[in-house]
Amino acid sequence: LVERFIDDISNIPGLWYIHFIGGETLYCKAFYTICNALIERGLSKNIMLGFLTNGTIYTSELEHILTNFKSIHFGISIETPLPANQYIRYPTPVDEVLTNIDKFLALRQKYNNIFLELSVTPTLMSILHLSDMIRFSINKAIPMTCNTLRNKPDLEIELLPDDLIQIALSKLLSLVNEFGFARSATINDTCNPNLTESIRANIVFNYIDLLSGIKRPDDLEEQRFRLVEYLNGMEEIRG
Repeated sequence: LVERFIDDISNIPGLWYIHFIGGETLYCKAFYTICNALIERGLSKNIMLGFLTNGTIYTSELEHILTNFKSIHFGISIETPLPANQYIRYPTPVDEVLTNIDKFLALRQKYNNIFLELSVTPTLMSILHLSDMIRFSINKAIPMTCNTLRNKPDLEIELLPDDLIQIALSKLLSLVNEFGFARSATINDTCNPNLTESIRANIVFNYIDLLSGIKRPDDLEEQRFRLVEYLNGMEEIRG
């Protein structure tokens, strides 16, 4: 099937973009088979390659792929550069992720075809660390995007108690003062490096607005009870 897929896409006139989704792309053998085949056929030089990764993988084969396509646009899923990331995105070892991010940054500095961004999905487990993620993004000069949590009502920020909401809000307000963030219009072109600062600012203000106007669900206590069940289940998996 993989070989047939390679043949099919190789015959698409004007093919210029391929995006891999689902699971951990860089664990999938088919990803390397497809990409290497496109390189061998001389097609990669005209193709933009996109994917999302949890940042746990960096190999010489991957480096070969990243440097042989016309351009690379990929995101690293991470919630915080702190040890809490390993709990939230279990069992992802945060030190390994941070080491690989530095390797990707070194590669980006060497080749101008690589666009790397941090992909964050704030939940009640990570909103207290969003300010740390913003600061990490600034210090490392990496663009950042925020995804909206969907179909996970038990992890919604609205379930947090008032004191934790205020702490998270205070941290984001401190960022505004520290970096002089200003509100701007909604930005759709999140890949534009010239808009990186404005995108960060919008993330900060979007979550300031959310935390400032928290709307509790009608079944708040029921959802909190389900949250406890979820966390207990996760603890069993962690052993």
